[in-house]
Amino acid sequence: MSFSPYDPVGMFDAEVPTDVLRTFAVAIIKSYTDTEQYFKNAEFGSAERHDLLPHHRRALVENRVRFAANRFPQVHVESRLNSANNAYHNVFDIGRVSLTVHMVSRPGDMVREATYRNDYAQDCQGNLFSVVTAPKGDGRLYGFVLHTPDSALLDGNAAATRRVMNRPAALEIRFPDAACKKYLEGEIDLYDRFSDLRPRMTDLESVPEPRAELHRLDMVDGK
Repeated sequence: MSFSPYDPVGMFDAEVPTDVLRTFAVAIIKSYTDTEQYFKNAEFGSAERHDLLPHHRRALVENRVRFAANRFPQVHVESRLNSANNAYHNVFDIGRVSLTVHMVSRPGDMVREATYRNDYAQDCQGNLFSVVTAPKGDGRLYGFVLHTPDSALLDGNAAATRRVMNRPAALEIRFPDAACKKYLEGEIDLYDRFSDLRPRMTDLESVPEPRAELHRLDMVDGK
């Protein structure tokens, strides 16, 4: 497949297989589903639940997507510490594409500033989309896999909370500019790509099960 170096979606599609992308989406959705189940059974006050839930969900998403990625020999996964050495993140390298996974409050929101994201964007987009030289055919593309919970997720409305915890309200791929301050033109809506995964107001418990290998993604590291 041919593409222009200025076409991030075209480059992404040329490098990232559809089955890899779908497996990532399913792993994130199942993380939301299992987060709901965990907090349904655990006894937390509303304040503690408010504070703990985002951290629990993030850890589960990172863990599930990493285990899902390990099914594919063409995906290289590395867990790295941030520049402050106080939190890990996973980097997924697929061909000439590098991805990290993040939560944003609303679709289209820019992820908050982080040194490691700035560095990745500069290292990849700074070479691939140089305004000084011609676009480089051997450059790398950096992208975000973004999941968005509904704003009602942590409020006191139990019905709304149940409605949005089962699945992310949005799942998309976006590409930052070299300064990691705004998004490049072109995005991938994973619910458009995989319409059977899209949230519905009814039958929200029905999430397509991933393959058998993913049924063991609740294992802790090292087991």
